[in-house]
Formats: sequence, C-alpha cells, structure tokens
Amino acid sequence: PGFHPRKITQLTITSAVAAAEAVRRMFQLPALIKWPNDIYINNKKCAGILIDMSAELDAIDHLALGIGVNVNSRKSDFSKSISGRATSIAIELGEKCDRISFARELLRQLEKHYDKLVREGFGPISEQWVDLSLSLGRRVEARSENETVTGTPVRLDDDGGLLIRTDTGIVRKVSGGDLIVY
Repeated sequence: PGFHPRKITQLTITSAVAAAEAVRRMFQLPALIKWPNDIYINNKKCAGILIDMSAELDAIDHLALGIGVNVNSRKSDFSKSISGRATSIAIELGEKCDRISFARELLRQLEKHYDKLVREGFGPISEQWVDLSLSLGRRVEARSENETVTGTPVRLDDDGGLLIRTDTGIVRKVSGGDLIVY
C-alpha cells in the first residue's frame, strides 16, 4: 500500500471492519470488533487479524494480511483453557457453513473497504468501526511492553490508535498491545 508505516493500524482496522461486515452480511450474526484486530460474536472470539510488514522509515515495502476465522469449528475443537472464550460461526448458527462462499464475501468486503480507505481516507472506516466496536464505552485495560493504560475508550485517532480516557480524565493514545475489555 502507498501509505506511511505509522498508518498500518488503519489497515488493521479496515480489515476488521471488512471481516465483521462479512460475518454480519453472510450469516446475520452480531459480529463486533475488539480493537484493533479481533472479531467477537456474543462476547466470544471468532476471528483474528495479523499484519506482517517490511518497511523503511517512510514507506512500506510489502505486507501480508492474515485473517483467521473459526468457521466450522466445534466446541470440542477448542482446548478447555479457551473453550469459554472462543466460538465459531457454526457454533453460533447451530450448523456447518459454506467456507468458500464466506471466503468470497470476506474478499468482497476487504476489497470494498480497502478501496474506501484509499479513495476517501480513514474517516469513513473509523465511523463504521464505531458502529461495530466491542470496546467503546466499556472499561478496558491496554497492556503494552512499557505500560498499562486503564479507562474507557472514546474514539480512534487519525492513525487508528485507540484514545482512552483514564480515571483521572486524561485521554491517552494506545497504538498497540493487548486490550482487555471488562
């Protein structure tokens, strides 16, 4: 992509919006996004997104986008340690799903939302994220290597970072790490 490496979170958010929309359109399930890269259905993780990139200081050389979706997993496929926190589309629907049709819908949504990001900028994607957010308005803890920020997310910034209002009223930007939603 022809944008700055610091904006890579925009692509993560764009991909999350596309994945949530694909689940919603294809299966009519209430897919939500846990910032920045997880898709949840009924408070259980159903999908995750990873981006691996090679970049210079001011340009991305290339990147690989990976989206893992639990489509036809059964409850017995999950270990006991995650079975209460993970789900699949088939579990939520009570029946197996056509993975090829879902892959097509996911690719359609990725193309549509990526084109929107390129044509219109991050604003419209950010607005869609607000409608699909599992995190907004709930108490969270954002953990990174260097710090932990606790508070309530208020919005995304222009780069896709999560802005969290702490208990002292200060708004802090989180650009990465693990987000725990309470």
